[in-house]
Amino acid sequence: MSIDNASHILRAPVYGLESDLEDIVKAHPELFRGESRWECVAAQRSVTGGRADLIFRTGSGRYAVVEVKRGRAGLSSIDQVLAYAEQLRPTYPFVQPWVAAHIIPADVRQRAKEMKVNFREVKPQDVAHLLTARAPRKAMRQGAPVPNDRALAELPAALAAALPSLAARPGFTLDSWTNRTYLRSAARTCSASCVRVRATSL
Repeated sequence: MSIDNASHILRAPVYGLESDLEDIVKAHPELFRGESRWECVAAQRSVTGGRADLIFRTGSGRYAVVEVKRGRAGLSSIDQVLAYAEQLRPTYPFVQPWVAAHIIPADVRQRAKEMKVNFREVKPQDVAHLLTARAPRKAMRQGAPVPNDRALAELPAALAAALPSLAARPGFTLDSWTNRTYLRSAARTCSASCVRVRATSL
């Protein structure tokens, strides 16, 4: 596949790693209706069938469990966070379930309202400054190195399938970081060869 033929794939919406969004939500609870007094008390808490992404203390005896989804939240996220909330109630008696994602479609919003699950759509362009402001100049641009397979797992399927075949061409390499993945060509200058396929830190 040539780069020209893959150009429509490289322009696909990309959101970075799910952990980036989780870091922002954890550090900035004011995203939830201005609740700056929320305190994160647990992250990646093991529960039956998975891990609860974030647990906040929201008041005296009151907590929120937040399921974080990169990109578009699906209907399954509602059932997932409800199951986590139920399992956490022996430890946290009052637990309000939340879903946070870059995109929350109408059907997920409707299901959330029916099941009394709160939700927060976190658009990348609205919170990018919260991530980049925390790091030195190099880290602001690309973060820390990560294995290519980890980065590809969090990219859209078509993009993840195309990049390894492009990188296998002579003179091309794939270079993944926390915030971005680059397709580099040794035959060109870096500024011309860095195809940014993960456009933001989110």
